[in-house]
Amino acid sequence: MRRLQLVNPVGLVGRFVVIRLGDKYHEDLSPGEEVALIGADDKPVGYAKAADCWVGDLALIPGSLLEMDQNPLHRTYSGLIMGLRGQLALAGEPTDLEPSAKVTALILDFTRASLVKV
Repeated sequence: MRRLQLVNPVGLVGRFVVIRLGDKYHEDLSPGEEVALIGADDKPVGYAKAADCWVGDLALIPGSLLEMDQNPLHRTYSGLIMGLRGQLALAGEPTDLEPSAKVTALILDFTRASLVKV
């Protein structure tokens, strides 16, 4: 089962969105496929099924997808940019983001919480 790490695993109810740089997940994740949601501490927090995805330029991401982001801090364009830059910095990558940078918005349906005690 694919694992999807979340820096701030909140907002995991119903349908939600996770936004990632690049299009790797678009190519690798099929609709209906279940993913394990992993917190920043590497512990499982729940499971979700892939419903759909959107791939495009960072500057063109629809506001309706931003509003569904699982992380409330990323529900505005400026908040998303700050979050993506923070993730790049943690990975030791350059934090420059062009408006034309490709992003993938994974639309997920929460299926169940993890049974592992945190």
